[in-house]
Amino acid sequence: MNRLSTAAVVLMLVLVPLSAKAAEPKGTVTCIQEDASDGLAAWSLSDQSCLRVGIGLLSPGTAVEFNISTDAPVDILLFSSTGVVVYQQEQNYRRADVWESDSVFESFSGDGSWRWSTPSDRGATRWYLVVDNYDHAQDQDQGALGGSSVAVSFGVSVVQEEPFTLYDDIVHLSPSSFATLAGPFQADQGTVVKISASSMKGESDVFLMSQNQYQLYSAGAAPARIDQGSMLLVGSARTVLFSVTEDLDGADLYVVLDNKAGGGGVGTSSIATTVTVTLTPILDPRITDSELLAVVDVGQTVTLDASTTPNRSGQITSEGYLWDLDGDGFSDAAGMSVENTWNDPADLTIHLRVIGIDDRPATKFHEISIQDLSPPVAQIDGAENITRTFGESVSMTGTYSDNWQVVSVKWYFGDILVLTDPSPQKQGISSLNLEIGTLEISAGTHPVRMEVTDASGMMSNSTSNLTVYDATPPSVNDAIVELTRLSGDTIRLEASAADPESETLAYSWDTDVNVDSDGDGITNNDQDLSGPVYLVTYPKTGIYSLICTITNDNGLETKIEYIVAIEASDTEPTLLDAIAPYLPLIVAGVLVIILALCLILLISRRARRKMAEIEEEMRALQEEQARVPDEDEQKQMFARRSADEGYGGGYGFRRSAAPPVSNDPDIAALLGRSPDSVSSPAP
Repeated sequence: MNRLSTAAVVLMLVLVPLSAKAAEPKGTVTCIQEDASDGLAAWSLSDQSCLRVGIGLLSPGTAVEFNISTDAPVDILLFSSTGVVVYQQEQNYRRADVWESDSVFESFSGDGSWRWSTPSDRGATRWYLVVDNYDHAQDQDQGALGGSSVAVSFGVSVVQEEPFTLYDDIVHLSPSSFATLAGPFQADQGTVVKISASSMKGESDVFLMSQNQYQLYSAGAAPARIDQGSMLLVGSARTVLFSVTEDLDGADLYVVLDNKAGGGGVGTSSIATTVTVTLTPILDPRITDSELLAVVDVGQTVTLDASTTPNRSGQITSEGYLWDLDGDGFSDAAGMSVENTWNDPADLTIHLRVIGIDDRPATKFHEISIQDLSPPVAQIDGAENITRTFGESVSMTGTYSDNWQVVSVKWYFGDILVLTDPSPQKQGISSLNLEIGTLEISAGTHPVRMEVTDASGMMSNSTSNLTVYDATPPSVNDAIVELTRLSGDTIRLEASAADPESETLAYSWDTDVNVDSDGDGITNNDQDLSGPVYLVTYPKTGIYSLICTITNDNGLETKIEYIVAIEASDTEPTLLDAIAPYLPLIVAGVLVIILALCLILLISRRARRKMAEIEEEMRALQEEQARVPDEDEQKQMFARRSADEGYGGGYGFRRSAAPPVSNDPDIAALLGRSPDSVSSPAP
């Protein structure tokens, strides 16, 4: 128990004899008067005497601690400034409206201590403690009544209450009763509940209970309790500490002073016990959803919230949350919830430091990575589609920004880079002025793109469509062309137009402006032929009119009117003129005849070569038949023949058959013979 004593309890053997003066008027009590601030701590009171100690002027709710030691029974009485007058005038002071009954102990001897809090039903009051060794007429044999000298040691001090004190006072209980000193109260897991108790009279039990235990106890059941936070048979000063467990986190708790049977004591006599209940709340700073703060985007506004930090006892004020947001060890913001933005990438260790109202600190560290996670923002202002014609200019403006830094702003016309912003900023405006030159682009829709790149290499684009169209029709040298030709001549009409702003030009011909060939009721808009060249022959004399329409990519038209005058031819047509249309056929026929003659010549040459070969074979055969064999050949022939005929002698000779001559009719005809005479050999 913490005590700030202005007059410590000092055991002194110095005895100051005090006695009542016989000269005092009857009915008046005169006490030795001392002030607690004087530091006097020990006295010897003679029989029929008293000591009055001035405690001082105390505000409501002030806690005062008393310590006393006596070697004989005395009465300890506590009065306000008005109550002590009643006592000293020998009036009936044994009333609740005169003395403070919670701090009255009659016939007390030995050592004791107690705490008492000044009543809250009055303003600042001066208080006095009286150590009485008298036998007053109004005592009616109650109390110590004097009878001997008493050695007294006494100390009193004003207690500076600890923060989170739930109860700090003395309690008087009659037999078989109890008092609820604190509760219901809630505490965070890890909070320490400290219960201190000392008894001035009897022995008592102090219980720490849960909600369920308290309800059963209040209904008369046997006292169930939280054993680790309870004390039985409290006489001398004792203290118990209990750390709130997880299952009791935020649960309703009660502290009960018990003077009933069933606990430690039997509850058959009155008790007077001082009980002090204080909390030491846990300081456990916590950053809400800290796992979501592992990586934070540059420029992102982040709310840092410490509302999940345990604070059921109000141990941390709103100013007790201190944030170090840049990791330099110094607090940058205060409050349970703060907002912050980091403008550059970094890896930091931020701190949440909490300071309890009892000046205890605790710190939570959190690693955080600041990264550029967002691409830049690019936006071309104005319409998404812009239309211009050749020769005009276009101006575009775009805005851009990035959460960190922009390093490049570029403009593209299609895939062609046309502008690089020379000085990009974190955010800014970029402009493009583009002259639409006919040599640079063609008619059609072209994307114009603004590309923004940030310092992390991320890019964003904004695109508008620029439609370029040809606003002028094709140009021609002459819109009217007049020609004079002879009848029957082939006339070549070739339209020539220029339009550099269009990729293609379409040509169509109305071959006779006096004839409505498409049946639309208009004679000079027909599309009879297409292409830039038209060949025509007019067999008759007259004036002929025709129109060529040239259309560019944008549908704009230019017309050329041809007026052809046909005159009669002055010369008669020659043979060549007459056959000129048939010359291709004549040439083809001549080629066919030449090919046929070549083929006949080839066949004839092959036939003559074949006849020569046959005649050579026949001459060789005739020479073979006409030759007479020599003697050796005749012997050989005779020997072969004898062997063939089965006898050994004699001469024999047989003419071998001549090879047949080809019986091909064509060859026979060439030889001047019939097929039978050619193929049949001589006998």
